Amino acid sequence: MVQKIDFLNRINKLWQVYKISYDYNRKAGKVIKSLEGDASKEAIERLKHLWADELIKLLHIELTVTGSPLTTQGSLMVGNHLSYLDIPILMSQTKAVFVAKKQVSSWPIIGSGCKKIGTIFVDRSSESSRHIVGYQIASGATENLKNIAVFPSGTTSINEDKQWKAGAFKIAHKFKIQVQPFRVWYEPVGSTAYIGKDFFPVHLFRLFKHKTIKAHIEFHEPILVDDPMAATEKWQKWSCDPLFRINRSTPELLSKDSQQQSIGKFKLAQNS
Repeated sequence: MVQKIDFLNRINKLWQVYKISYDYNRKAGKVIKSLEGDASKEAIERLKHLWADELIKLLHIELTVTGSPLTTQGSLMVGNHLSYLDIPILMSQTKAVFVAKKQVSSWPIIGSGCKKIGTIFVDRSSESSRHIVGYQIASGATENLKNIAVFPSGTTSINEDKQWKAGAFKIAHKFKIQVQPFRVWYEPVGSTAYIGKDFFPVHLFRLFKHKTIKAHIEFHEPILVDDPMAATEKWQKWSCDPLFRINRSTPELLSKDSQQQSIGKFKLAQNS
């Protein structure tokens, strides 16, 4: 009986996630139709924060914030990417336009919402798409004074073992755009990480078994990039350091699948 109640509760919460996202999607659509210019942008930002706050509350996320996100506009924010939870966590703390893989644009509800809030989509397999997105990032930060959030890994990873792409740092160097590195991690990290063959609804359903999820996000002081390749390597090592320490000190926090994927990894952190 208890198991059945738990199952139904989790199904209900899963439904609430989609309902909340659908409702804010509709509200964003109405804002776009009824308002223009700065009024529309400010209204969209309010909706983004409200959506993020509701999801964080629904998922029982206890968020710890270290450092301060930039309040000035016209910068790049770069950091590690563990889970889809990274998005509402960042969105709750800062005004930012996100760069996402092209596939996200076709996700039910989520894809439509991402388009309405100005997400920049990139087809990472296409050189022309990467070039266009590079221009959008540069013009967004320098001309439109937007904060652009980029995950240089290009995908979610529990250990950032894949070398970061240097594109964001090259853009920052070329156009003298300040960069704010950030890093995010969770407890339990194994359950929250969205990796491998994870399927969003199933992963989210499993996530609701936790009474509390502890999330941590740390914002570094803004930097200017002198050497794009050196900066890429440096800030990748910095971003994965908390995960490396968790893996070494409390490996039981990782799921079995994650532990298998972590064997022989964290080389970047080990060499730092």
